[in-house]
Amino acid sequence: MKCRFLPVVLALTPLLIASSARARDALYAVSSRGMTAVAVGDSGRILHSPEAPHKVWLASTQPFPFAIRAITTGASDYVAVGDGGKLLRSTDGNGILWQARSSRAGGKDLFGVAHVGDRLVAVGDSGVIVRSASQSMDNWSAMEGVPTPKRLRAVAGETGFTVVVGDSGTILWSIAGGAIWTAASSVGTHEDLYGVVEGPGSRFWAVGAAGTVLRSLPNASDWELLDTGVSGNLHAIACGYTSSGPLVAVGDGGTILYSNGGLFWSAVDSPTDQNLHGVAYTGGGPGGGFVAVGEENTILWSALGVVWEAAVVPVRKTTWGSIRGLWGSSRSSR
Repeated sequence: MKCRFLPVVLALTPLLIASSARARDALYAVSSRGMTAVAVGDSGRILHSPEAPHKVWLASTQPFPFAIRAITTGASDYVAVGDGGKLLRSTDGNGILWQARSSRAGGKDLFGVAHVGDRLVAVGDSGVIVRSASQSMDNWSAMEGVPTPKRLRAVAGETGFTVVVGDSGTILWSIAGGAIWTAASSVGTHEDLYGVVEGPGSRFWAVGAAGTVLRSLPNASDWELLDTGVSGNLHAIACGYTSSGPLVAVGDGGTILYSNGGLFWSAVDSPTDQNLHGVAYTGGGPGGGFVAVGEENTILWSALGVVWEAAVVPVRKTTWGSIRGLWGSSRSSR
């Protein structure tokens, strides 16, 4: 943390009103382009961290009137999706200025988005899958013949297989985010699935309700259920993109699971008991690591995914729905 931020934190912390419903807004997702990172959440909230390590966060002054559920990053932009099929894009490199676009999702809520090759794919309610003709975010179209009416929660994949997960153990796959989607032939669970990531060996890992962690076989159609030792919901998963991972999953009650390779999982100490909804890998360079986000303005940072600490996060006044530049540290340790 830069020393110049400390006087601001100390001077303005007494002005915060802890009972504010606004101060309890959840952050649902986070994404990073290495040196910058962006978190999104309730009531159109967007936070950005301008430098690594991502321990200090700033509030965007451009709020939107809907919950933002997911975010992804490409070579030159951030893209976020949310309630009502809303799509947002930022090309300033820092996630500060955003433009709204139409997703062609028919007003259905969107819960997941990912860059897939030269396209973007977003998923949501009632089995909706939309994709762009290119990363310019123009010419979006809804996929026809999606083999499920279930809510779809997350999407992952690059140029090979693309995988979508959702409620009641739903897993769909396609080749490079194509127009044809196929239901996985063997899943091994009926629990709701909330997050998915591509990891070591070009396999996919999915997480969900009741401590569920699944690992795909190389074909993306057959999956195996792994033992995690936890029973709470797991909401998101990230991979460190080395030959063995590491992989980090987060969930209810501040749960953080770690795996080196993705087969065996163990819980690590968490500095919060708030539900965690999102996690991202920020790169292996100086200041790189993992960032996790959740309820009550919680943002956590870890260099390796094992030892975690709370970040400095802005919160809002009770009397105004837009984001104010008041500062306070995130929730203290349990």
